[in-house]
Amino acid sequence: MAEVFRWFVILAGVCLIVWLIGRTVRRARQLGGRIEEYHKEQEEHPGDPYAALAAILTDQQERDSRMTINRATAWIDQRLARLVARLKRGAG
Repeated sequence: MAEVFRWFVILAGVCLIVWLIGRTVRRARQLGGRIEEYHKEQEEHPGDPYAALAAILTDQQERDSRMTINRATAWIDQRLARLVARLKRGAG
């Protein structure tokens, strides 16, 4: 009985390995096709790669500046709230 189980496990392992190899080959072919499409697109529409990078960095800088302004506004709001609370305690 143990011998049958052992052969069953070996057979399952071999099937798994064959399935994984097939899946890897299929994914490699898909990736190769996508790379070829990308190269064709780049040949048809050559562009400046630095322009795309500049656009990404500009967007990032705008987001960072907005975050800095939001942080500064939040800090000012906290200070004003503390000041109002002190004034209320002193007047009350």
